[in-house]
Amino acid sequence: MITYVDFLQEVLEADPDAGQNKLVQYGAASSTANTGHLLSYTVLQQLDRSNRSVFLEVWDTEANYIAWQGSAVTKSFVARTTPLLGSPFDHRLNILCGETFVDGTGCVPP
Repeated sequence: MITYVDFLQEVLEADPDAGQNKLVQYGAASSTANTGHLLSYTVLQQLDRSNRSVFLEVWDTEANYIAWQGSAVTKSFVARTTPLLGSPFDHRLNILCGETFVDGTGCVPP
């Protein structure tokens, strides 16, 4: 899952690390609660626009990701973070389908 985040500039002017800290804290809570299911969580910040970030999540299954989206932790994170956003979270599901990509064919399973 790739989620793009656009924080309000005013939020970062008051506390430059506020947005990034919220994303990192959510990642820590997600990792702790989903050991074995959340395989990787990374937060990146756009260099020339400090109010733009992305977090990358690698889950073992789509079902586990969807279940976590309905959890109290995720709902609380969204409720606390939404007022800080300039636009809604932009979630984009991606599927890792193999080790090799072949032009014209796509992913080739291992």
